[in-house]
Amino acid sequence: MEGKIKLADRIAHDIASSVSVFINFLRDIYSCTDSVVRLEELRETLRVLAKQARDEKEIETAAPQLATEMLKSLDSISQAIENAKSHEPDLIERKVSAKYCVDKVRFMLERLCTLKDGISSGAFASIGYIIGTAAAEVRASGVHKNILIRYSGSGLIANVDETALNRVMTNLLVNASQSMDAGVIHVNLRTHDGMFRIEVIDNGKGIKDKHIGKLFRHGFTRDKKGGTGVGLAYCKDVIENYGGRISVHSKSDTGSIFAINLPKEKSMPTFIDDDSLDF
Repeated sequence: MEGKIKLADRIAHDIASSVSVFINFLRDIYSCTDSVVRLEELRETLRVLAKQARDEKEIETAAPQLATEMLKSLDSISQAIENAKSHEPDLIERKVSAKYCVDKVRFMLERLCTLKDGISSGAFASIGYIIGTAAAEVRASGVHKNILIRYSGSGLIANVDETALNRVMTNLLVNASQSMDAGVIHVNLRTHDGMFRIEVIDNGKGIKDKHIGKLFRHGFTRDKKGGTGVGLAYCKDVIENYGGRISVHSKSDTGSIFAINLPKEKSMPTFIDDDSLDF
């Protein structure tokens, strides 16, 4: 029981952090009194849930029941975030974060609902959010002004280290940007052969055949421009640590496709949609 209390307490803390993100975003977008009242009611419900998650008597009864009730409100919140319109860069990035947080809260609440059956611990993150934030960071650097990053696919929650995968995606996007003077980098997220697959596609200068076999070796560089300081060898180490693989297909003067394949756990919720965002 002590393990469940610690896990429930951590889940409640994660939910609180995520809820604050999309509540603050929605309050800035929708200023009407009715919406603000509903958001504050949600915040109060969250405080009750956090208290229940620390109570040994309620952890297998009241907490799961309240989590179930909160799940019902997420659909309307998700729709409100989707309908939010803004062309301001800061709000566009915050919308990506808000959508990720809804996904994360939904999954965490589902974990609380199943506490009575026993669940394993672990760090979960939204793959779509990681890709989105990496794209936003590359665009915000201002170095690649003539390059658009187009991302499609969202909603997949996975047991990965958010920081490590963010560094991998940032590295791949910077490399793709450096191969182009202008154009579009496509980032696709989908499921494939029992795995989920991330593709980074550019129409840049491509990679010479003599370099393909050396790309993921430690210490190998094709030029002196540098990148994020992470390197493709690091990317390979991270992906393989999760039982996945990274590969590249490229032609000179045509472009490159870097593909990441990671195993999909049987218990992992997969709800990839057709969402598309430009950065």
